[in-house]
Amino acid sequence: GNVVTVTNKPDGIFNFTSINIVAGWTVKFTKNALNTPVYLLATTNVTLDGVIDVSASVAVGANGGVSGPGGFDGGATISVGAAGHGPGGSWWNGGYAGGTSYGVLDVQPTIGGSGGGPGGGYCPGGGGGGAIVIASASKITVTGALRATGSRRDCWDTTAGSGGAIRLIA
Repeated sequence: GNVVTVTNKPDGIFNFTSINIVAGWTVKFTKNALNTPVYLLATTNVTLDGVIDVSASVAVGANGGVSGPGGFDGGATISVGAAGHGPGGSWWNGGYAGGTSYGVLDVQPTIGGSGGGPGGGYCPGGGGGGAIVIASASKITVTGALRATGSRRDCWDTTAGSGGAIRLIA
């Protein structure tokens, strides 16, 4: 039940000697002005017994869901056929929802999920999950969770945002 929200740095890069997220804690990050992914860099061990979450938030009102850092927002309520933001933004056209695949797992920069499109002018699309890179010069141990999920809006005629990206380097 303990959640802390960290203000993302202007370049998204955090440098540490070590990182230890203890069980029972969730760490979230805000989006910065450039909407960069979050980079957590450690010169020694990274231990994640708790949760790091760069997921999107659910759409509120007419606005699309807000992506996690490095992801893309959902489309606002406009009209049928409008797409969510991002390279794979999905849409709803009265019976078919779709978006395009994108990204290469071993190439930088890391990119988050695309937003979902609004449906029928009534409901906004969900936001895309964010992107995070965790790198250690030693080792990474995960017994907790890493989350970069896209969000959705509980409407029959809207599309969800896609999941984001999590990259671990040790």
